[in-house]
Amino acid sequence: MKKANTRQHLLEVGKQLIWEKGYTATGIQDVLHAAGVPKGSFYHYFASKDAFVLAALESYMQEYDTYVGHYLEDETHTPLERLQLFFEAAGRWYASLLSYRGCMVGNLSQELAAYNEPFRARLQDALTHLRLRIQRCIAQAQASGELSPTLEVEQTADFCLNSLHGALLRMKVEQDPAPLHTFLRILFERVLTR
Repeated sequence: MKKANTRQHLLEVGKQLIWEKGYTATGIQDVLHAAGVPKGSFYHYFASKDAFVLAALESYMQEYDTYVGHYLEDETHTPLERLQLFFEAAGRWYASLLSYRGCMVGNLSQELAAYNEPFRARLQDALTHLRLRIQRCIAQAQASGELSPTLEVEQTADFCLNSLHGALLRMKVEQDPAPLHTFLRILFERVLTR
């Protein structure tokens, strides 16, 4: 396996394990065994477990943007359509995963944010970036007349993001996509309306 491919292979395998089992329950040896890579290769690419998990988190966020996040920027649709496409794509993506594992950002936030400052800061950046993208679409939808002019844009963006993560958490606990479906129905029938 070529060097660049080895690093990417470790990240892909590790990302899946961390996403499924969490930071604490995923050891470097687990990743090496699953990837079929010797221990020396790991430390050639990553200085520590934290460096590896942060790189896996970046890989997850790129994958998320490929499958879900890009809808928020797709100007071939109206702002409200972009929001709907984004949230529906998120629902489909998370529901399609084995064992309803939830969002890696949410999972790592629950596990690490209270005691690991570098992770807390990076996770906060990821959530803030997503909230701002949602907020921009809501403001554009409001300006174009698709949403009520009385809607509080910043609070609504916070509500959308908080509710999405709450629905994903309940979906994970219940091993059922129903909480996510309920969130989407209420969001587009009661909240994001004229």
